[in-house]
Amino acid sequence: MDPQHAQKRSTHQEAEPPGQAPSECLRDRPSQQLLDEDLEQATRRARSGPAGALLVLHVSDLNQVNDTLGRSAGEQALLIVRQRLQSALRADDLLVRVDGDEFAVVLQEITLKEAKSVAERLVQAIRGFCFEVDGQPFDLALRVGIAPIDGSLDTPAVLARGFAALSHAKEAGPSRVVVSRPKVAWAGTLAQPRR
Repeated sequence: MDPQHAQKRSTHQEAEPPGQAPSECLRDRPSQQLLDEDLEQATRRARSGPAGALLVLHVSDLNQVNDTLGRSAGEQALLIVRQRLQSALRADDLLVRVDGDEFAVVLQEITLKEAKSVAERLVQAIRGFCFEVDGQPFDLALRVGIAPIDGSLDTPAVLARGFAALSHAKEAGPSRVVVSRPKVAWAGTLAQPRR
């Protein structure tokens, strides 16, 4: 990975511009640019080298926080979620917020089997943690859609496949991981009771 690009990503992930609200910091234009750049880089690499994967994440039940304590508390919960997710990823993995309660992760130089393991680890990182906002506990869950990056699709197609997989994961229930493939979808969940 280009050291300058890695430094650019690290600076963006760890430092927040002063005077901005959390929602502005998590959804600013540089995040989308970095996502596009990493996806393009992963796609180019996969055409002649190691494959990669795009993970699209949805934090479910966040509306409980918003409805009970307001949007500010919801943003606080999202910051905690982001920290938990980042701690479960490799240092070079890019994590960006793409919507109100959705994130994207670009995994470079990784097999599909390894990407599934990362997704399950992210699911566990959220499910295995008790979120408490203003003294009130909330039970959140994570759904993950995976789009393999093998160099056969361009960036928009990979994104579309990732969000399609996430849509299937949402339909399947909490704490689900779904892999998008041309003709078959793999769906998995940790061996825990549904809630």
